[in-house]
Amino acid sequence: MNACASGAWHMLMSTLIVASCAHGLGDGLGIGGTGGVGGAGDSGSTGGVGGTGGVGGAGDSGGAGGGGGPASSTSSSTSSSSASSASSASSASTTSSNSSSSSSSSTTSSSSSGTGDAGGAPTGMVVDYQNGQSATTSSSIGSQLWVVNNGTTTVDLTGMTLRYYLTIAGEVPIADLVSNINWAHTSPVAGGSQSNWGGITITAVPITPVSGADTYIQFTLGATTLPAGYELEFSWTAQNYNSLSFVQTNDYSFNASATAETPWSNAVLLQGGNVLWGAMP
Repeated sequence: MNACASGAWHMLMSTLIVASCAHGLGDGLGIGGTGGVGGAGDSGSTGGVGGTGGVGGAGDSGGAGGGGGPASSTSSSTSSSSASSASSASSASTTSSNSSSSSSSSTTSSSSSGTGDAGGAPTGMVVDYQNGQSATTSSSIGSQLWVVNNGTTTVDLTGMTLRYYLTIAGEVPIADLVSNINWAHTSPVAGGSQSNWGGITITAVPITPVSGADTYIQFTLGATTLPAGYELEFSWTAQNYNSLSFVQTNDYSFNASATAETPWSNAVLLQGGNVLWGAMP
């Protein structure tokens, strides 16, 4: 082979070798690009290496490798959606908890209402009356009064008051009024053993004048109980030391004809603002 032919042969072989190497390198880098796509699922950094392979000539494949970014975004979106679902579930749980709390509150409220009803004003209470002085005018007045428990349960008399209404204007100044409890006891209505009671207090209270009254004598019965079928009976007197006379005919709670024990609605029994018996003037 002459020198020219030999040189041409070597040049051809070199060209083929270079082309072959370039082709091999391109294939290798193309594979690298494909590997980058796989890396996108696992790690963005591996995808980056695939991008470098794209510089070798497999540019399109390298572009596919770069697509690893959106895959990661989709994963993030899925994660975000899952977190949102978890948040919604948490919100639903909170709502359910709040509903349970409201239900519990309603139950408590109902329970409280039930307790209030059970602890309401006693029923079956009656007041009997008998005048102690039936004269139209007198220097002293008074009566016997009975607080009777005709109900079925024991009644607490704490805070219970009984009012006897009268008119004293132009008769006896309230400052000169002297009132006393003469005696008091409890006993079965049907008769039986009596128990003395010293807890009653008596007070004169002025009010805005109404028909039959400008004052009432208030009897606070004291802290005791009255069983069903029992009565609290007491006697009281009001007088003055200035020889002044009471006129009873204009007294709302006076009854000249009640010379024996008689139920009397003009004597008013109260407890905690509730009228248990009688009618106010």
